Amino acid sequence: MTETTLRDAAATLAAAFHGGALFSRVQPDPAVRARRLPWLFEGTLRHCRRHGRVLTEGRDAAAGWVPGRRLALGPLDLARSGLVAAPVRFGPLATVRLEQHERPTQRRLVAASTSTTGYLWVLGVRPDRQGTGAGGAMLRRVLDDMAARGLARCLLRTDDAPNVDFYRRHGFEVVDECTDLPSRLPAWIMAASTG
Repeated sequence: MTETTLRDAAATLAAAFHGGALFSRVQPDPAVRARRLPWLFEGTLRHCRRHGRVLTEGRDAAAGWVPGRRLALGPLDLARSGLVAAPVRFGPLATVRLEQHERPTQRRLVAASTSTTGYLWVLGVRPDRQGTGAGGAMLRRVLDDMAARGLARCLLRTDDAPNVDFYRRHGFEVVDECTDLPSRLPAWIMAASTG
């Protein structure tokens, strides 16, 4: 995957998540959020590209996943992905707010992961393509990709209630509902077979 394709995928994800509960809380100013989210997703996708896979459908949809053992970001992962610069590039307060949500959910994800688990870090569809089947098609590609690499189970986290129904329609079930997070936002950890 070229850097241009990665940047395009990050822009797709930034558009998809711009109005979501988590990023609206983390970065309340919509204009600032629109400028900074692409950078954040570029870092996320770099980590996924290095340790797992990034899948795209033109500029309509994008997804990034890693094997469960690569779920926790260590200092070297933060440096290699560029996410170590989050306090400067994403903003210090936004980074603190994001970490208040990410750290406790990440601990729960690691606890739910096994050696045959893949973690769907991110999946998003450009807003004007949502509801067309693009998300379901991308999800199927992710599950097939994980299965082809010997991963039997897919784990994911969503922070938006409507997404819970979307994933349920595609065979996922809630394995942990996080309602006690410092961010005061809920999160749902979901799992499904890749086969």
